[in-house]
Amino acid sequence: VATAQLPSSNIRSRLGKNFRPRPGKFDSKELSPIQKSIQKTLDVTQRIRYDASFDSTDEINRVDNVVEFTPLDTLESIFPSESPLSFLGSLNVNPLQIAKAKAVLVHKAEVESTTPVLRTRIAYISTVFNVAGSSQFFNPDGEDVFGVNNLLGDLQAGTFDTPYVDEEVRISRSSGPVLEQLRVFVREGTTTILDSEGIE
Repeated sequence: VATAQLPSSNIRSRLGKNFRPRPGKFDSKELSPIQKSIQKTLDVTQRIRYDASFDSTDEINRVDNVVEFTPLDTLESIFPSESPLSFLGSLNVNPLQIAKAKAVLVHKAEVESTTPVLRTRIAYISTVFNVAGSSQFFNPDGEDVFGVNNLLGDLQAGTFDTPYVDEEVRISRSSGPVLEQLRVFVREGTTTILDSEGIE
């Protein structure tokens, strides 16, 4: 997933034609060892599907944003042998032997329109935490360990547009009073490859 944010169109129109986004401090593609390690341990996916347990019978009624974390066992990738802190590299930072942990942000979804733009309304309703591990504390295949409901539910609903979609790539755009957000999703297992340190 790649994400970009800009001031909303309302704000840009007030600033006039000379508006230019301020370059971000992370524009450089050169990442630090810590940033590279975080990038390798985090994976963000979005699942769009039908859930029979929901009231709606629409073909699409659920959107899950899944943040998956694969913990480091040691800090060798952050403090390599040539680092003055290399003695920290062999430190065991995963004593519970967690293989994967993920947070599933569950949204109720409804397709509001398909033309002239595909627009989907979503409402965040709950978060479920799932953990897999090799120690006696966890199921190696993973299991839900905790969940929390969002009591506000529909009161915090929002919409996103899908201006482009094909078999491999989907672009979504959401807007608000302050920021607009553009996200590019690539289907898992496709031949489309995004640069591991950004999108040109």
